Order: sequence, then structure tokens, then C-alpha cells
Amino acid sequence: MGKIIDVEKLVIRDPEGNIRAYLGVESDGTTQLVFVGKTGHIRATLSVNENDAPSLSLTDRGGLKRAGLALSDKGVASLNFYDPSGKCRMTINVDPQGVPRVGMVDNSGILRSLLTIYLDGTPTIQLFNTAGKPVFQAPESTAFVG
Repeated sequence: MGKIIDVEKLVIRDPEGNIRAYLGVESDGTTQLVFVGKTGHIRATLSVNENDAPSLSLTDRGGLKRAGLALSDKGVASLNFYDPSGKCRMTINVDPQGVPRVGMVDNSGILRSLLTIYLDGTPTIQLFNTAGKPVFQAPESTAFVG
């Protein structure tokens, strides 16, 4: 059997002494494996939160989150994309029943388009105005999700 290292936090440094990665448990109970870029900004984080929900976050060179993959504690699998200011602009998710959705959000955080394929195979496209009110859907017989 190999040797065991028992620590609360493991920090990995480069030859210049800069932190490049760490593994540990945060005060809220979240376990994280964090990778730090040469600029000192976090570039990727793999974590499992206090509710046992896993996630992966990817950040740009400035440290802003640009993409995230998560599985919520309620069973929703989602892939989110963020703009350069850190606002979520697009979400792809599958709910616990298996219904996939693609949603796009405007710069104000308002859902503007939604593509859904229901379990019976019915595809729908829904468009919303700047107030988030429905303005178009196809087929017309489906109910608005928004």
C-alpha cells in the first residue's frame, strides 16, 4: 500500500513559488480543485458543494467566469456560457425528466429565446420581448414556458 498524505488543503506551487493549484474543503463544506493560471487568476474550478452538487467553472485570463457545467442537487444538468462582463447569456440544460432546453438571454438578463424538445418529441421555439413577454412561438399550440 502507498503512503498516505492527510492534510486539510494541498497547495501546488511553480518553481517561482506562485500558487498554481490547490485542493481543499472550504468553510461552507464545498470541496474544490482549483487551477490557477500564470497571471495569478483562477482559470478552472472543479467542485462539489455542500448539497453534493458537482460543477466545473472555466474563467478567462482576467478571472471572469465564461463557462460552467453543473448538475444541480435537483438533477438539472446545465451548461452555461457567460459574456466578457460575467453575465450568463446562454444556457443548455436537461431537466430531471429528460426535457432538453436551450435558452438565450439578452444583456439585461431577460430570457429572449427558448428552444425546447418535449418528451413526446414536440419541438418548440419561443421568443420574448425586452420585457420578457412572449411575442412568438412555434408551434402555436404549445404553452409558453417563460
